Amino acid sequence: MSSLIKFNPLAGLVLVKGRADGVEGLFAFDIGAMQTTLNKKYFSGFEGKSAEVAVFDKGMSDRSAAEIVLGKFEVGDISASDFPAILVDMSYVENALRAVDPDICFYGSVGLDFFGKKPILLDYGRCEMTVDPDVDLRTAERIPLNLGAFSIISVGLDDGAHKFVLDTGANTCILSAELSGKIAASPLEGSPGVYVLPKITVGARSFCNINAAFADISQIRAKAEVDGVIGGQILSAQPSLIDFSAGALYLF
Repeated sequence: MSSLIKFNPLAGLVLVKGRADGVEGLFAFDIGAMQTTLNKKYFSGFEGKSAEVAVFDKGMSDRSAAEIVLGKFEVGDISASDFPAILVDMSYVENALRAVDPDICFYGSVGLDFFGKKPILLDYGRCEMTVDPDVDLRTAERIPLNLGAFSIISVGLDDGAHKFVLDTGANTCILSAELSGKIAASPLEGSPGVYVLPKITVGARSFCNINAAFADISQIRAKAEVDGVIGGQILSAQPSLIDFSAGALYLF
């Protein structure tokens, strides 16, 4: 049965209303997240086993975290009980979002562990995501999606094809620092560290003027041989269906 969930496409993220043990707020739908994560700022009463997670805040770094179990976690009409999650300081995300909306409160991110491998249709134009949709795929372009530690697609840069993590939680395209100087990229005026890619391709489609940042992605490469991370920059251009079980991304 399909589940329709409205979202707020703020600063390139897909923000949905969720409820964790009765605490309601906005969570980013993040298929790049290994596990659903709560912002410690709003869940300071939780305790759990110590852990470390990798985050991107102007560069990749490790942050201390805690492994917890929620009595109940809900998004739309979907819910899970005794649900494992990660607790970490996510103020770096909230601060970035508040540069766009000063009143925003960011409660965390919800990952594939919550939705499982059900197909998900993202329609940025309608601000809707549909879990397990009934949709005709005959008019869509099928892009192979390889699943492992991450969801990986092929992205064409001006020097050829590269493997990229597909991540709805990435509001900026991230490129391996090794590609700096090897591909066409112009600095974005007024935004230090941000570059503009004139064109990238995914399947038969071209996407122009993509904002990107070069960074050390060795922590990502420890889990998968990729050259970057991309998300809303391509998914927002048209309705897009991510079908994990079928190993495919469909662009309509």
